[in-house]
Amino acid sequence: MIQRIAVALLLAFPGVALADSPLTSTPFSEAYRDQPAVTKAERTHVLDDELCRLLANPKVPIDVRAAVINALGWNFDGQHNAAIFRDFLARKYSVNPEKVDSKLSADEMFAIGYLLAMDNYFEPEDGLPFLHKARKKKKKSYTVAMVTALVEAQAAFDTSWCESWKSYLRAEQQFQPDRRDLRPEAQPIVDSYMQLYSGECG
Repeated sequence: MIQRIAVALLLAFPGVALADSPLTSTPFSEAYRDQPAVTKAERTHVLDDELCRLLANPKVPIDVRAAVINALGWNFDGQHNAAIFRDFLARKYSVNPEKVDSKLSADEMFAIGYLLAMDNYFEPEDGLPFLHKARKKKKKSYTVAMVTALVEAQAAFDTSWCESWKSYLRAEQQFQPDRRDLRPEAQPIVDSYMQLYSGECG
C-alpha cells in the first residue's frame, strides 16, 4: 500500500519525494533554529535527558516543544523517542512506565502523542488518543490543533487525501492568524505542503 501511494504521489505531483506525507514533509522546526534544543534534536534525532526535561517543562512554550519533536524527525525503520520520554516521565512521577499515562499533564500527553506519530509514521493512529486528550484540555492552542491535524492527515493518507486536507483545514479555520501560538515563519512551511491536497476534494 505504501509503495502504491508513493508512486501515486510521484505521478500526481512531479518532484515529490518518496517519503512525502503530512508528517514527513512539514519541517516547521526550521523556523526555530535559533533554539539550541531544536538544532540539537535536528542533529541527533534522539531524545536524551536534557531534551526530555525541556519537553516536560511547563515553562517552555508549547510551540518550542513541538518544534523539538518535529526536529527529531522520522526514520523509515522507526524510532523509539516516545518510549524514552515515557521512561523519563515514569522516573519523574515514580511509577512504572506502563502506569505513567494517568499522571500526564496536557502538555506531556501532547508530547507523547506527537512522538508516537513521528516514531512510526506508518501507524500514526497510536498517537491520536494522546493528542485528542491534549487538544480538549488546550483548546486555545493552535500548535496543538495543528499538530493533531497533521497526525490525523497522516492517518487518512492511505485512504483519502481529501480527508487529509479536511483535517488540516478544520484546524486552520478555528484560529485566526493573530490568535496562533506558532511563529508566523513556521506557518508557510506547513501550508506549502498541505496545499497539495486541497484539490483532492473537488
